[in-house]
Amino acid sequence: MEKIFEKNLKIRKMARFLLYILESGGILKFKNMMKKVIKNAFQKARLNVTVATLCLFCTLLFIAFGCETVKNLGSDSEDLQNSYLKSASEIWDYPVKPGMEQWRQFKSMDEMYQACQLPENIIKTLDTESLVHICYNFPAYMGLFFYNSPQDGFNVFHSHFNGIRELLQREDAGYYMLEKYKSLTVEDFDPSWSLVDKGYFAYKYMYFETLLAQPQIVQSMDAYGRKEFLQEATQKFEMKLELRDIFGGSSFMTNAWVMARILHHDNQLSSEFYSPDEIAESLQSGFLANYNLLSIYQQAKTYSDE
Repeated sequence: MEKIFEKNLKIRKMARFLLYILESGGILKFKNMMKKVIKNAFQKARLNVTVATLCLFCTLLFIAFGCETVKNLGSDSEDLQNSYLKSASEIWDYPVKPGMEQWRQFKSMDEMYQACQLPENIIKTLDTESLVHICYNFPAYMGLFFYNSPQDGFNVFHSHFNGIRELLQREDAGYYMLEKYKSLTVEDFDPSWSLVDKGYFAYKYMYFETLLAQPQIVQSMDAYGRKEFLQEATQKFEMKLELRDIFGGSSFMTNAWVMARILHHDNQLSSEFYSPDEIAESLQSGFLANYNLLSIYQQAKTYSDE
């Protein structure tokens, strides 16, 4: 199953590269039809499309239109592909960040949000992987924790930042969010950090897990993807247990929130001690202080290993 999951990611990346070529100009005849076919392949990659099928489609595409494409795009196709791959991390970055003089002059969160908006002419051109990277690096992420509950903080974030609104509309958001989550490891932690930096490290996990717990992310994944998500969330929970001097109770709560959202979506969350209304309220707010977080972890561990 893991190979199938990796294969699907390759299909989506290949489809994106083809769309990039189409958008670059050079294929005039049937351009709109070809874009529609590739987008459908991208959207249905998890169901029927295989890597071999998409490769065959690519071959036919370049046999039919290759001469015109090369003439318009230039003779060095390797440079084109490299520029595309490079764009994933270099296409856009926040112009103002903490540590800069302009950032220190901000008087409110509204000013910070305003400085962090993605330009409208760029946001729609970003692939989902790049968009995840940008949202993860949001400079004012600590602002999410100034509210009564994690979901309250996220709702303000969502209403003020166009990057997260765009991300939640992407059908493949969950898969790239999972890849990013998997890349976060204890190796990123430096024991020599100051207490402030250690706190930022823990809060960054809480911030990203708050994004992961959103229903749109959970719903964008298939059954296998959700189990993969649960496996990663349980591993992060275990890592935090080993670093309890860094990760406090709130960090375990956002972690458990991710697991509970997925378990509830799959009708696997035990409701023995809580009414349906209590469960719904807790999942909606992200405030799980009254829950046995270890119980949620154990349920997630059992279900994801089935």
